[in-house]
Amino acid sequence: MLRLERTTGTVQTEIVETNPVELAGALARDAQPDETAAQPAHSEGVVSRKRTRGRMESFGEGWKDWVRLNATDLIWTALVIGGVLFTSYLMRG
Repeated sequence: MLRLERTTGTVQTEIVETNPVELAGALARDAQPDETAAQPAHSEGVVSRKRTRGRMESFGEGWKDWVRLNATDLIWTALVIGGVLFTSYLMRG
């Protein structure tokens, strides 16, 4: 059994069943350098983001990744804020 965790505002845990023989083989393969491993395709090679994009474009890409990873938490936050604002509006009128 493997326990997998991912933190995105809250901790998400999953326990998966594994085959010990397959796991040992995978760990052995991962421990050895593999020169034939597939590399990401780039038309001009790997270049730092800072050199290829402006600071705001790089920030925008990072923001999109963050939103994608935290979408569930953001939805719940928006629902709570919307509920509070709606309740406040009803109480005033």
